[in-house]
Amino acid sequence: MIKEGGGGAFTQITYVKSLTSNTQGRLILTNSRLLFVPGNFQNTDATMLVALRLFKSPDSVQIPLSSITNIEKGWGEQLTVHADKKYDFRGMRGAGDWLTAIEQARAGARQAPPVVEQRATRQQPPPPPRQQQAPPRAAGAGFCPSCGKPLRPQDKFCPECGANTQARQSTCPQCGGEVEANQKFCNSCGAPLK
Repeated sequence: MIKEGGGGAFTQITYVKSLTSNTQGRLILTNSRLLFVPGNFQNTDATMLVALRLFKSPDSVQIPLSSITNIEKGWGEQLTVHADKKYDFRGMRGAGDWLTAIEQARAGARQAPPVVEQRATRQQPPPPPRQQQAPPRAAGAGFCPSCGKPLRPQDKFCPECGANTQARQSTCPQCGGEVEANQKFCNSCGAPLK
């Protein structure tokens, strides 16, 4: 509750429904609406509980702050609120203060962003690149450094492509890592060996 008025027997606020119909009660400003509750009230802590029970009365008024289009301070102690219709309240002690309080509440309701809880998401690092594995080699046999076909221990040239199998390559041309003569790919960087 931001502000309330009309708490005593001689300080009732009058809600003017029409030229022939008036209701006295209490005006309450919350952070989301302006409420008029009909009836006689004493200033007690239970005022809001009584007010909530009386909202079923046809003379009670609930005006959402978001629906208010204009507020005017009239002559004397009068306050006119324009929303879905025109609401006149009289007997407003400090009508100027009410006008300011309602405008501030409306501004606060417009500026208050919805509270959205965001959880920090932890990004997973990308998986390491897959290294290509050389095909399994038979014991004592090698593979052609050019085409990868299996070689017999006595082959000096590949029977499939004719490449020289005796030429030994001791370092990878890509990264400079050590390689064996019959390797097809470098163990360090995965580059193809020719």
